[in-house]
Amino acid sequence: MAGKWEQTNTPGVYVQQGRNGKPRYKAAFRDARGVVTSRTFPRERMAKDYLADIRIRRATNTLPDVSKGARTMTDLWEHFQKTYRGKPSTFASYAHRWRNHIQPAFGKSRLDSLRRSTIEEFYEALAAVACPASSTIGECPRWLGYGPGFKSRAFGSRTPNP
Repeated sequence: MAGKWEQTNTPGVYVQQGRNGKPRYKAAFRDARGVVTSRTFPRERMAKDYLADIRIRRATNTLPDVSKGARTMTDLWEHFQKTYRGKPSTFASYAHRWRNHIQPAFGKSRLDSLRRSTIEEFYEALAAVACPASSTIGECPRWLGYGPGFKSRAFGSRTPNP
């Protein structure tokens, strides 16, 4: 960056000269966890408005928990294990797919960093394995949140139901 952040007349708003020579403004605030977080804006007015919005959200107790995006696929799987209410045999098949396919590929991935293209690449690699079980090919994308029509949309194997 171009230099140090300097405090403005407004508490929580800082200014710095950007790479393009124009000033940029940072709004510093405490999120729902109490951790100091910041966001940058091209105009001071935008930073002030953002801080005002944060103050209103804090007063009405509606600040979002931004730490949820930092959770990993493993955290999601552990939550799924604790809250699953279906047949034990179905869970056993899910656990097998998790251990053998999904965990090695996505276990340490943060949920907020997963992209459709990454999951499509995983699915293509899974389909390329010699004789993968058709149920595995169908269940992995479903477990990853793309539903039963993902296979047909991605590979044109059948027309999806309208």
